[in-house]
Amino acid sequence: MHKLSIFFCCLISSTVFTCCEKLITVPPPKHTITTTQVFDNDIQAEGAMAGLYTAMINGLTGSSLQLNAERLWAAGMVTVTAGLSAGEFVNSSGINNQPYYLLSTNRLMITGSGTEALWNSAYKTIYLANSIIEGIAASQSGALTTEARKQFTGEAKLVRALAYFYLLNLYGEVPLVLTVDLYATRGMKKTPVEEIYAQIIGDLKEAREVLRTDYSVSKNEKLRPNKFTASALLARVYLYKRDYPNSAAMAGEVIAQSGLYGLVTDPAAIFVANSREAIWQLGQTTINNSLKNATPEGYLFNSSNLINTPAFNLTDQLMTAFEPDDKRRKAWIDSSSNSAAGGSGIKSYFPVKYKIGRYNGSTTTPKEYYMVLRLAEIFLIRSEARAYGADGGTSAAV
Repeated sequence: MHKLSIFFCCLISSTVFTCCEKLITVPPPKHTITTTQVFDNDIQAEGAMAGLYTAMINGLTGSSLQLNAERLWAAGMVTVTAGLSAGEFVNSSGINNQPYYLLSTNRLMITGSGTEALWNSAYKTIYLANSIIEGIAASQSGALTTEARKQFTGEAKLVRALAYFYLLNLYGEVPLVLTVDLYATRGMKKTPVEEIYAQIIGDLKEAREVLRTDYSVSKNEKLRPNKFTASALLARVYLYKRDYPNSAAMAGEVIAQSGLYGLVTDPAAIFVANSREAIWQLGQTTINNSLKNATPEGYLFNSSNLINTPAFNLTDQLMTAFEPDDKRRKAWIDSSSNSAAGGSGIKSYFPVKYKIGRYNGSTTTPKEYYMVLRLAEIFLIRSEARAYGADGGTSAAV
């Protein structure tokens, strides 16, 4: 498992996009929230919140569902982008898939590298989050309760903070858009990194104060963030900011919730729906005939029927990093003999953290949800923070 400190070691240069005006001036997404009528009561506001989450995991158009992992920042594209850039895997199409080839060879260009899809999808999520925040603030309806206002605003701010965290660490300075007013954001310049971090931390602190401590808002499934989701993200953000005492403190708060979370000893059981290790998951649709009940990332990576070439092959560099008895290697990696007609017969390896993929999905209730945050990362965060001087020191880091 790679250290958190090198997770983004091969970041996309912020120079990839030299014209911010064009890239943040995007048409309002379909199903846009544009009036305060959506926030007349708790039920309508709940629907707007559900729309935000489904846009993150299922996309905004039915035609792109099976490609969400390639097109949506929250459904697997960060995994694809970072993994190709870091040399963990390569696309089996090689140079025939130019965007993936450019990423894996670190030859990014202003156009044609495919990374604009990540940028656009993140800003569409931010637009929807801003819509909820502004819509609730503007609503004067007494049928929209104080509790609902706090809950949904907190969730939207947490989502916005997460989107900006990834944008910031992938691109560097980006425009900090906090409104749905397209005229106010048209031609907006890039915002300094420290200002973006301040907004992220502020949003997460506000979310932490108002979100529930359980998962009752999502019928006890881990499909909506709670207070400790905000704490977990704060732990991550503080670590990247090198604020090690606060990072360790926030991580410790999450780890202490043994009634909600616990490490799972069997790696094959970690990414299941409502896993003990899950802090926050996203639930995928089951109505798409191609995707079925697979997560978008599972559909993309677990794409082989064991005789055809998988979409992505793990590199020798990554395979040799595992020790022979590493349980993760046995549980999260499969191989294909590529023995179909015309195939080379050479064994290739591909990731199967998500067991449901292209060839074994069904239209039944999902057995897996997409993992946004899990407890193992929080333990690593606390260990790294302690190793760099937080309370407990290096002796408590292991």
